[in-house]
Amino acid sequence: EFHLTQAQQEEIARRRIANAIQRAKQVVGESRDAAESGVVMMRFSYIDLLLDHEKTAEAQQVWTAIPPVRRKQGWTAPRIELKLAAATGTVPQLLARYQSDPSSAPQRWELQGMVDDFRKHGHVEAARSLLEFLYQRELDAQNLMSANFLGLAGVYLEEGETERAVRLLRRMNLVSGEQFETFVPAATLLAEQGHPAEAISFLRDRLKAVPWDSNARLHLARLL
Repeated sequence: EFHLTQAQQEEIARRRIANAIQRAKQVVGESRDAAESGVVMMRFSYIDLLLDHEKTAEAQQVWTAIPPVRRKQGWTAPRIELKLAAATGTVPQLLARYQSDPSSAPQRWELQGMVDDFRKHGHVEAARSLLEFLYQRELDAQNLMSANFLGLAGVYLEEGETERAVRLLRRMNLVSGEQFETFVPAATLLAEQGHPAEAISFLRDRLKAVPWDSNARLHLARLL
């Protein structure tokens, strides 16, 4: 349907939904439930279409009209809700709900996929907020892999919170279970984000602990 105008695409989507509603009314039992679930999925697709056409208010109206119990039955609901939140500037409120009710939060892979979607559509702040929530949730769950510390520190650096990022990277060295091994990744992140002075500090600490690390020494020399 790429050759159709936006208005034509939307009209076809509305007709499909209307026809699906009529078919659902003509069946009973499990068939009725399956048909109604199909209607919900069509509405989700319609919301997606409206958001792609930058018709946020209309997309919000369609979402609101879907009964909450029905929204939960659609496997694409988390993605649609996040996409709608980005368009309406309400990602922080949605993430706050996830924090207060963890069972309502999407899986990690769903959140990571939405980060790329946000960036693709220019929702940079929403992408950062989502990444911060994702990495912080992992750390709160005691998933203390260095990748989670580095990811969260990267978000802080993008937000201009350099001191906060450095504190987190120092904590990473203490609790990640990779003592002395995290100094170089931390320095690399800081250098890439334009903070050579902080990077130098981490590299010097690495060389104090492991004086024979020639790669760290070379990295330090480059920064100096």
